Amino acid sequence: MNSETQNTEFNQVPESVKEPEQDMKQDEQMVLESYQETDQAQIQRQCQELEQVLQQLENRELEQNGILQSDDEPESEDDLEKNDNPEKSDDSEPDADPEQDEDSKQEPEKHSRTENLTSLLAGVFFVVILAVGAVLVRNGLLIKAKGADESVTEAAQEVSEDVLSSEDVAIVLAEDSLAAQGEATEASAVGEGTGTVGAAGEQAGADDASQTEIGEEANAEEEETDLIADFVDRYGTVIPKNMTSSECIEALAALAEQYPEFEEIYENWEEYPMVLLIALCNNPEMIDFALGYPDADTETAGELTEAEVGSDFPYYLQWDSRWGYLSYGETNIGLSGCGPTCLSMVIVNLTGNAEASPAAVAEYAMEHGYYISGSGTAWSLMTTGAAHFGITGTALSSSISEADLLKLLEEGYPIICSVKPGDFTKGGHFIVLAGVEDGQIRVHDPNSVERSSRLWDYETLIKQVKKMWVFEAAE
Repeated sequence: MNSETQNTEFNQVPESVKEPEQDMKQDEQMVLESYQETDQAQIQRQCQELEQVLQQLENRELEQNGILQSDDEPESEDDLEKNDNPEKSDDSEPDADPEQDEDSKQEPEKHSRTENLTSLLAGVFFVVILAVGAVLVRNGLLIKAKGADESVTEAAQEVSEDVLSSEDVAIVLAEDSLAAQGEATEASAVGEGTGTVGAAGEQAGADDASQTEIGEEANAEEEETDLIADFVDRYGTVIPKNMTSSECIEALAALAEQYPEFEEIYENWEEYPMVLLIALCNNPEMIDFALGYPDADTETAGELTEAEVGSDFPYYLQWDSRWGYLSYGETNIGLSGCGPTCLSMVIVNLTGNAEASPAAVAEYAMEHGYYISGSGTAWSLMTTGAAHFGITGTALSSSISEADLLKLLEEGYPIICSVKPGDFTKGGHFIVLAGVEDGQIRVHDPNSVERSSRLWDYETLIKQVKKMWVFEAAE
């Protein structure tokens, strides 16, 4: 929907479906506190583990230098002699023993080495504590600067597949161009009917060549659409789940045995980050994105096509090769950029802004503090961040009824949802509710073609939603 039709079709969002501001702040504060508690518990546990490791290292060094005696180590002969003969005290003059003199000389050196080791370990521990403190201070200042209404969602840790960009809508454009070319050819033939036969023949030949080229382009687009259908059928539905590194490698082996395209990654899995491999096991659709990872361009962003910008409601994938490999947060847009990708779809739908690609929105989010390190895209990107792109995002009540939700979508209001673990994610994720078909909801999941090809009922979706925002073009 472009901005010209939006103003006439939209009615004002009813206040009854909006989330009360006080409830919204309390809800976001609970999310924020849960992250802080989790971070503090993790840091405390890591500090305890570090103390244990340092103590073990110190004890081991002392034992090696003979300073610390193990409980199981037998007493020396001199000690046994002293125990058997109490009258012989340490104050009695020792026998002349060259080896004992040498040991007594080495004793201060052992103590000196022990003191140096202790100081070194204490220094290392102090540096680690300072680093942990710096991280806490940084996160605390960043969250404080964003305010109580800017809590965070979990970073999306899933990806989809690169070969399925949403340019399939260009098929319609190509077919329209073919029809227009045919009309132009007919008009040209009528207008030049008085010309020479040779000129008419040359024109007809040029027109035939042009039509052939357009026809080949349309066929290529149709083949791409067929590939999308085959792709969905090939891998089916996969429910994301948490897995260890060893479980991931086992899953890769099973995928490689079933699908030849996975063999290269399985045989060279050490060359890929584990977070990418786990995402691949949870979503086989991303196979082309994963295969392109080692040699990917991580600097240059691609542009949106005219077909995407002009479609009824654009659909973008976060792992699209035009922007999926670009840095975002601790990884890249393909792995963590579901939030910017969803907002990009909504912006282009409401405004027709061809510059608001997922890459552009992700860059803006990073530069203006809408990505929280270790947590993910801030919810405030959907409100204050969205305003930068000329749209208004409003939080919806979590108790919105099915009738009200469907009515908003039917009237053309796009909705972005932050969802919890379930059908769409094993951690946290953003999806777009793009419309209604046959009483069910059409979803644009930036992470999955398969999930976007299905229609979803209200009950299935609402129980997985943590937060919702409805959008309209700014006045």
